[in-house]
Amino acid sequence: MPANHYFKKDNCCNENLTQREMACLAFASNGKSVKETASLLGISYATVRQYRKNIFRKLNCENMTRAIIVGIKHGLIDIRNI
Repeated sequence: MPANHYFKKDNCCNENLTQREMACLAFASNGKSVKETASLLGISYATVRQYRKNIFRKLNCENMTRAIIVGIKHGLIDIRNI
């Protein structure tokens, strides 16, 4: 089965990410867990999970690994900060 089978077509950025969604994406790209991200942002675990769901929807991705790749490809994540 081809690797691209696991990912949706790369029609990135249907909608803009909010500042909090961008922060969650940035923390994830630096290896932070949902719990760590929630603590760093001073918000609940459930809120971070919702932001991640929003990121997946907006970037047309199935998981955070793919969202990070798409984020890098489209200039949402600066690889110098990873």
